This record gives sequence, C-alpha cells and structure tokens, in this order.
Amino acid sequence: MFHVCYALYDASGKYTKFLGTSIQSLFENTKEPVTIHLLHDSTLTDTNRKKLRHIVYSFDQKILFYDVDLLAPGRGEEIVNKIPKVQKKLSVATFYRALILDLLPKSIEKVIYLDADIIVNLDIKDFWNVDLKKFPVAAVPQITSGYTQESLSHVNPLVKNEIIKWNDYFNAGVLLLDLTQLRKLMNGSNLLSRCIDILVQYPESPNLDQDALNILFRDNYLKLPVKFNRLVHVARKFGNPKKAGREITHFSDRSHGINFKDDFNRLWFSYFLRTPFYSNDVIMELFDTSQDLNRHVAHLWKKIANLSLTRRRGFFIYPKDMERVVNFIGKNDGDIGLNAAFPDAIDNLVNEMKSQRGNMIFFINVDSNEFSNIRDSLVKHGFKENEDFFNVKELSLMYDFKKLVLEI
Repeated sequence: MFHVCYALYDASGKYTKFLGTSIQSLFENTKEPVTIHLLHDSTLTDTNRKKLRHIVYSFDQKILFYDVDLLAPGRGEEIVNKIPKVQKKLSVATFYRALILDLLPKSIEKVIYLDADIIVNLDIKDFWNVDLKKFPVAAVPQITSGYTQESLSHVNPLVKNEIIKWNDYFNAGVLLLDLTQLRKLMNGSNLLSRCIDILVQYPESPNLDQDALNILFRDNYLKLPVKFNRLVHVARKFGNPKKAGREITHFSDRSHGINFKDDFNRLWFSYFLRTPFYSNDVIMELFDTSQDLNRHVAHLWKKIANLSLTRRRGFFIYPKDMERVVNFIGKNDGDIGLNAAFPDAIDNLVNEMKSQRGNMIFFINVDSNEFSNIRDSLVKHGFKENEDFFNVKELSLMYDFKKLVLEI
C-alpha cells in the first residue's frame, strides 16, 4: 500500500479541481493500491468532496479525509495570527503538511506529500521505492530545474544571506517522508510549531513553510533528480525540456494555461477532461473570461498609450529579457532601463520612481512572486499599479490565459 498526502484550502470552491486532476493522473499511471490522505478544512464543500470520492472509487482506490479544524483546533488561526503573510500571499493549507506527523495514523511509516498543482505523469511506485538511506526527507533541489545562485539569491533573502545554501535549497511541493525517522528527529516536539518559530525568527522569508522546512532539513535530506519535481514555469523559461515527460510535473507559480501549443498545458487538460470537475459550463466560462480579459488588456494598452504622451518610460528587467520585452512594448526616445539582477535592485527602482514621481511609468518584467513583492513595496510608497507601473506579463494575453484555469 502506497500512502500519498495532499493538503487543501479552497475559499473560492474552484481550486479543488486541481487536486482532483492530480489524483486522476496519479491513479491513471499507478496500478498498485494507494491510500490518499487529504488534509483539509471547512472550505472543502460537500459537492467537491463527492467529486473527489468519485475519482478515487472509480479506480477502486481509497481516500481518507482529515478535517484540520476538527482534528487540530486552533492551529489554522495560530498560523494566520503569527505569520501575517499567509493571508496576503499564500494559502494556509501550505502549512498543513507540517501536521502530517500529528494527524496520520502512527502505523504509517512512509508517505509521499504532493501539492495539489501537480500532475503525476509516471508510476508513483518509482518515487515510493526511492531508498531514503535513513534520511527523514527526500526532495528535489531547485538547481536541478535551472535555478542559479544569482536567481535564487535574488528572490530569497534567506539564500542571499546564506542562511540556506543556494545549491541545497529544495522545493517542498513534492516530498518523500520517512515518518519513523521524522518522529525520532522531532523527539516529541511539534513540526508545525517548529516551522512557525523559524518564520517568526525570519520574517523576511518569502516562501514561508518551504523556507522553514529548508532550514530544518538543510543538512539532512536526500537530494532527488528533477524528474520527481519538474517545475513547469522554470522549464518554460529555459526551454528545458520543451515537452512534458514521464515525470512528476509541478504547475507552481500559477503556470496552468490554455495555450494548447504548450505541451505542459495539454498534459494538464488531458487529465482534467476525464474528471467530474470538467463540464460544458467550464468551456463557456473559459470563453466568457477570455472575452473579459481581452477587454481588460485592451484598456491597459490604451492607458499606456495615453500616459506615454506625457511621461517618460522605464524598464525594470533582467538583461537577458531586455530585447524581447522592448520589442514587445516598443521603444521610445528617452526610455531608461534598470537591471533587476543588481543587488538592491528594488531599492533602486523605488528611489528612481520617487525622483520621477508623476513623470515616469515603469514596465516591470519579473516572475510572479517577485512582482508581488515589488508591487507591495511600490504601493507602500504611494505608487499605483496600472498607473505608475505595469506588470509586463499582464499585458500579454498569453500570460492572462494562464489565469483562466484558476477562475473556472
């Protein structure tokens, strides 16, 4: 029997389809008996629960539901109260994986943890049978996806300040856990409490419990090959690989989309279409939402054209992206560029915008998580999105199409 654990928080009621699609992919590729352990809260609706059961039972497999609100009362509120970023940036469910030791039966010695935005495009037996070699955790370092010391340091101050070694930093969306070893390591302490304490100590952490787990296991985890956690947004960025393979494919960073020239999108939809979450209404919603996005993007471009008549323009961008983005936006005389890869790049951007307040608009081209941090910093200094600064990726319909899947 293989044990696979997921965590779910779904305030909108629309996110459970990702979990259902992940489970569908898991069972289509795995014939051995599997028990799904779902850590959830009151945001799991009865309708979505029935759909998940339908998927699991259609493969003659098993699913167990663990209501965190009932089984670990007060822990959700504790997370939100002590780590305010949770409400703003991440779902509280990301912390539920730290409750695995508390909630799963003590008889279970090993478990696979998967984020809901994952497609299991291989037999999960390949992952289950990895020899942990007495390590409590196995995970995939981000460098195997294409991250460099520079890119990791730029997005994560804990890496930049060498609290976590850049070449050790792992993505926690796919984990193989030896629960026996973990219990020995915790020695009676609570994993969630340890994670919260770490994040209180390091409030600058951008990835919250993933950073906390990296600190806890930085010298004590088994490094896995990238086939067990292929990050789609990184694969697209570096073009390696261009096609989805027999891997665990991770659609982190909101990387689902309906551009069907993209092999990863086709992979996700190939499983989604076979779940009870798909219906004719989904197609109509996609169409309606795409029409709304067309109008939204057209409005932004019109606004940029009008602002460009009276304001200078700036680009906050990585040098490798400069030519592509300038060709996309267009070039005006007097445009300036700021290198997003420089140390203190965000401070440089804020200072430049302060000195040119009301006289300049900036086009910002960075990853979604980076843009979120930059936007927060600029808004704090009184600047307005889509007036003083624009997200280049939002100006591209192909990028906006990625959001459609999240909304249906």
